[in-house]
Amino acid sequence: MELEIDTVHRLAPDDTRPSFSHMPLWHIEGHAFELKFRASGFRQYFRQAPELVSGQALPYAERGGCAFTELGFS
Repeated sequence: MELEIDTVHRLAPDDTRPSFSHMPLWHIEGHAFELKFRASGFRQYFRQAPELVSGQALPYAERGGCAFTELGFS
């Protein structure tokens, strides 16, 4: 099953509890899922150099698989 993200929304905090009042609510919507979470920000790591392709999809093998390392490409 392929998961495709349709939209990403960053909503203003609606919680009055002090520990959450500064954290925005992130809402990610896809074709077959919906994800909501709070975070003060994020970091994005590029694992490969940019590549110009003709379409909007890149096969799993060409993406380099799945990884959660915090190291970028050199």
